[in-house]
Amino acid sequence: MKRLFTLAMVAIPMLLVAQQPTVTDIFPDREIINADPNTSIELTFDVDIDMVTVNMATFQIMGRWSGPSAGTREIVDGNTIKFTPDEPFFAGEMVMVNTTKYIAATGGGFVEHGYAFNFWIRTLPGGMDLLLVDVIEMRLENEGFIQCYGAYAGDINDDGYSDLTVVNEDAEDLRILLNDSTGFFGDFTLIDLPGSNKPSPIHAADFNHDGYIDVAVGSTQGPELSILMGDGTGLFGPETVYQSSGGVRGLTLLDMNCDGWADIVTANRLGDNVGFFMNEQDGTFADPYFMEAESNKETAAATADMNEDGIMDVVIGSYTGSEIIVLLNDGEGNFTIASSVTVNSNPWMIGVGDVNGDGHVDVVSANAGGSNMSVVMGNGLGQLGAPSYFSTGSFPLAIDLGDLDGDGDLDMISSNYSGVDYSLYENDGTGNFINPITYQAQGAGSCAIFHDRNNDGVMDITGIDEIADLVILWENSLVIEVGDVDKKLPIRAFPNPCEDVVYLVGVAGNSLVRVYDVSGRLLLEETMNNGQIDLSSIEERGMLVLSVGVENHIEHLQVIKR
Repeated sequence: MKRLFTLAMVAIPMLLVAQQPTVTDIFPDREIINADPNTSIELTFDVDIDMVTVNMATFQIMGRWSGPSAGTREIVDGNTIKFTPDEPFFAGEMVMVNTTKYIAATGGGFVEHGYAFNFWIRTLPGGMDLLLVDVIEMRLENEGFIQCYGAYAGDINDDGYSDLTVVNEDAEDLRILLNDSTGFFGDFTLIDLPGSNKPSPIHAADFNHDGYIDVAVGSTQGPELSILMGDGTGLFGPETVYQSSGGVRGLTLLDMNCDGWADIVTANRLGDNVGFFMNEQDGTFADPYFMEAESNKETAAATADMNEDGIMDVVIGSYTGSEIIVLLNDGEGNFTIASSVTVNSNPWMIGVGDVNGDGHVDVVSANAGGSNMSVVMGNGLGQLGAPSYFSTGSFPLAIDLGDLDGDGDLDMISSNYSGVDYSLYENDGTGNFINPITYQAQGAGSCAIFHDRNNDGVMDITGIDEIADLVILWENSLVIEVGDVDKKLPIRAFPNPCEDVVYLVGVAGNSLVRVYDVSGRLLLEETMNNGQIDLSSIEERGMLVLSVGVENHIEHLQVIKR
């Protein structure tokens, strides 16, 4: 017994001196807009890390549209944890990195609150004037008004393409459109939400750690919060309903207490508060707790690290109060108001990202009462600057950010209900938005999202019209610069999509052709044979970029290989 006591006494000082790991560097940089689609992700600590504590649960990667990312986790040089994805991220999407408080040093000390950050995947050069390619009717035959209000563009069947999960307020259901691998969609699948009350806001995470996309849907006319678990085939399991406060107009997802499980925050307009749902570490949620954001009619919510401490915070938009409010998280799920700014007026939805390239998160809002979008710069300390305004159509109620033209900054689009249109602005790189373009809806501009539907590396736009119950598809094209002139692709390939052989029209029959994937990796270099290229040696499926010499310049075109 005396010997055991002596060993215990020796162990106590060892525990006391165990060093708590601190992150000293990350890759890619926080909020960078142009990370490579195949980028690795690295966090470097000030001490060596115990590999036993680095796994899928403690080092998590989630793409906004690609979903939970599978890959290899390893230790480099003792103190750097590195993730290498098995598949490329989707062009233009935000990627969320989350490491938890359960990562430990080899000496035994644990990270205090984990470390989280976001970055964006680069897009190829595209245009701002997109082509209308399809309008999808979302009603069943002989069905009346269903009120398509929004959509989530995640890859819910895990085939590498962006799908659409459309939320319908009046029908109280989800309608699933699966991508056919060319950027178009077949018939929808309907999933009822019997426990909801006019559902609208939708966001996604892997709530139960099974590697598939799950969704959370808020009810605009009640306290209901609906959770549906994805199965990776494009379907969801039964709806589980939790009770928030009245009128869940906004919701956002984050790991509030740094335990590696996605939690939920709701902005409750009718309840006039913010609700916090903690994941029970199994995909179910504890009863919520609530706080007042010291404004009026909390309506919008978004997640970002506003003070750059490696802990995700929450930003709230209050409708009647016309304020944008920063709630800083202490890493345990406790939030305090850090700053607020008044906007003109009635913010309905907000977005977050670095719009001026200074590395700090900024906030944008669709202001229904002001018929404008506001841009509010963050300083990296949790404080917000004065808003700038950009005109929109009447009654904007949705907003999104994305690098549509591929120039390395975030462009902005609003959806304008009464204006029956969408307002697209180009970012000049400083957070000043220029060259507005209007895209038309048929009944109402309700939602517009940036995503790369056909995997060609450039961002497209999908619009939702809640009066006509339509999904509207605008397609972007790869743009190349020839001298000082931007040109869209004039040559043609057929068949497209193709199997192993593709013919090119508009070029010499013996031209040299280089074939790239959408990340820019050279796959094939071959001289055409009687106007055709044999692609059978390329194992990749999906979008390819063909580069061919035409007269005194190089042109590119996109081909889908089945």
